[in-house]
Amino acid sequence: MRKEVVTLLACMMVGILRAQPYLFYNQGALVYVQSGALVYVQGGMQTNDNGANNGILENLGDVRLVDGAGGYLGHFYIGPGAEVNSRPASNIYIQGNYHNNDGYHRSTGTHTAYGNIN
Repeated sequence: MRKEVVTLLACMMVGILRAQPYLFYNQGALVYVQSGALVYVQGGMQTNDNGANNGILENLGDVRLVDGAGGYLGHFYIGPGAEVNSRPASNIYIQGNYHNNDGYHRSTGTHTAYGNIN
């Protein structure tokens, strides 16, 4: 029974989280970065709302977005309705631009953006 549940959850995640070259793309899933964890992306990160499924990044660790090959820069994009929660002692390092397109970003952690912020 446990194996079937894990397989079902894995299949559901494939439909929600999409990996593209040099881009971490969240289309309505919950991404949880636990304390002490590191998410390292050579390229950008985009979090979007998908109707009933809110794109949520719950960060208690470190997220590093750095320039990658192929013209993908370390940008961070929050789409409308998406949510980013950076907790105390968490870090988001953005080598590229930070763009919040009417999403919700609550932060008590640290984020450092070296590009443009809008």
